[in-house]
Amino acid sequence: MDNDKPKWENKEQPVSKEDLQILLRAKEILSDQSQWNSDDDRVCNENDVKWSLFCALKKATIETLGEYIHRRVALMEVRWIIDKLMEGEDYEHRLMDFNNTREYDDIINVLDESIKRVQNRLETNNP
Repeated sequence: MDNDKPKWENKEQPVSKEDLQILLRAKEILSDQSQWNSDDDRVCNENDVKWSLFCALKKATIETLGEYIHRRVALMEVRWIIDKLMEGEDYEHRLMDFNNTREYDDIINVLDESIKRVQNRLETNNP
């Protein structure tokens, strides 16, 4: 691990079934394009009817764990995929800026890839 990076950027952090549940729930929250907020400001309200990627992940984390954990592995998996996709782009907030500069299908593809990665890690770590 690169000692200059914070521990939450370590891609070898242990993953749990709750991480998978968070990602699956976020995808469910965004299951229809009409539920997607394409203009994220990182302010999430439980009464929202449209959800950005960030707010869907936050809501799913709270529903799954009872609290929001910003650097949870599920959320970091999404961020790592976005880092790769936004390589060379200038951004301030990974989740918000990706959400606001991409199409709905891109959001769903990131969630699908994150789900796949967490499933693979769970299978590898718990044969």
